[in-house]
Amino acid sequence: MKRKLIFNVGVGALSILMATTQVTPAFAGSWKREQSGWSYINDNGAKAVGWTKTPSGWYYLDTAGLMKTGWLQDVDGKWYFLDTAKGIQEGKMLTGWNWIDGYCYYFDIQSGALLVNTTTPDGYKVNADGKWEKDGKVMFSQDKGHLSASGIV
Repeated sequence: MKRKLIFNVGVGALSILMATTQVTPAFAGSWKREQSGWSYINDNGAKAVGWTKTPSGWYYLDTAGLMKTGWLQDVDGKWYFLDTAKGIQEGKMLTGWNWIDGYCYYFDIQSGALLVNTTTPDGYKVNADGKWEKDGKVMFSQDKGHLSASGIV
């Protein structure tokens, strides 16, 4: 009986300790609409710059802290596409297969970088521009996908 009581007290204390020390990640930042575009304000009140992770995904903010959209090339020469559609997806880094200006591209699922001159994880060929090729022909579908300028086709 005494042994069972000590065990139950120990389990109870351990449960309380675990419950009070469990950490849940929090994103305290918020988007702010400015005259020249969108900024992301960090929890310390400063504008984010460069690649920024938010609850909805990755975004790129220029040196002035303004969200970029469309094609973006980083210092390593890798290409990314930041959604041009107005609304909640605006500026979000695309991953996986996406149609842009009628061409189909594959962006790495983890990094978001455009795959070029390779075979995608699901077995398709992309050329030097990252465009999907089938039997040596670039696949094109007029009026399909994102526009490199604002909007969606």
